Amino acid sequence: MKRFFVGALVLFSLLSTNAFAQLSVSQILTKTKNSIRSKEFLEAKPVFRIKHFNDADTSIFHAHIFIRRDAHDSVFDSKYWIGVNEFPGSIAIHNAPEILKTNAKDKTATLYLTSQNEEWAVTSSMYGNFLWDCFLYPEDLLKDTAYVTAPVVKKMHKGKLCYVLSFTYPDKEEFKNRQRSIYITADGFIPVYECSSVSFQNNVQFSEFELGYYNFKPINESRFSIKNNGNGYKVDRYKERQIEVLDSGASAPLLVGVNLHNSERDTIGFKGNYTLLDFWYMGCMPCIKAIPEIQKLADKYSFLKVYGVNCFDTAKERIEQLPKFRASNNMRYPVLLTDKQTTRNFKVDVWPTIYLINKEGIVIYSEIGKPENFDRLESILKQLR
Repeated sequence: MKRFFVGALVLFSLLSTNAFAQLSVSQILTKTKNSIRSKEFLEAKPVFRIKHFNDADTSIFHAHIFIRRDAHDSVFDSKYWIGVNEFPGSIAIHNAPEILKTNAKDKTATLYLTSQNEEWAVTSSMYGNFLWDCFLYPEDLLKDTAYVTAPVVKKMHKGKLCYVLSFTYPDKEEFKNRQRSIYITADGFIPVYECSSVSFQNNVQFSEFELGYYNFKPINESRFSIKNNGNGYKVDRYKERQIEVLDSGASAPLLVGVNLHNSERDTIGFKGNYTLLDFWYMGCMPCIKAIPEIQKLADKYSFLKVYGVNCFDTAKERIEQLPKFRASNNMRYPVLLTDKQTTRNFKVDVWPTIYLINKEGIVIYSEIGKPENFDRLESILKQLR
């Protein structure tokens, strides 16, 4: 009898395991969507890890998140409270139509309004993506069903049996090998782990979140109070920052830095030369897209001195990456490694920023961010030739 019972138990276990495996991708994601949608409350302590393309190290952040469904909120369908351990006391709260982000260091807070389409204050962050994809709008998971190209497998993760869904997305411009994996618990259909990666010019960026602790117990409404959480802070309404650059007619400040070519300190003299300055850094995608256009100008106009000015990639491990980066982007104009005070002197607050300086050291052209095209700049250069 005991032998029969053990055999039946093993058979039942095998049948149960096979039943898990027989669920289709669509069924798993539908069950996940329904499971998440059925939960009114969520408290979670996820861990986020991210490594950017040119970073040598992985950044790790530990968050504490509270969510409550709110049918009256047309943007997030929820209220939420987010804190990150690495920034103690700094939190983000959403209670429609307001989002409050506090800065504990200087006791200030900024108020955003979703009615003014300012939800990007949260959705553009690493934890915003996690909230949006996995809990606020689980329906979005179903949109990617077609990209699951590998068979669903089961793995144990932190003591829980999980379905592992692997997604492969088409290349997008220069971004290759776009991969994503999601671990979903087999018993409750909760996404507890996600990792994604993408390569760009032989560098890999990856991010992952791990949902360690979580529960679905009721949360006191005071947790989501904008007023309560703003007490003790100087709260200001968000205002779009006005970006300023050196105006045409302004004298260019002194430019001093280390020349990447010979590692010697260099002072750039503007007098007697037309000079184009490209303020850039390796992790800036608009900067990378601008490099070929600037190199074309450097090749075409021999009277023009062109310098790439970089205040971010000055650490030893970053400098070692620069030759490979320059080769990948066919960046042949000189690079000057400088400090952040220099960029402040040039009023650089957005990257790339481009200046054209005449023979008298006067700014005659400026551009913030990658221009749609370089026609205006080139029309000026044609007149100077």
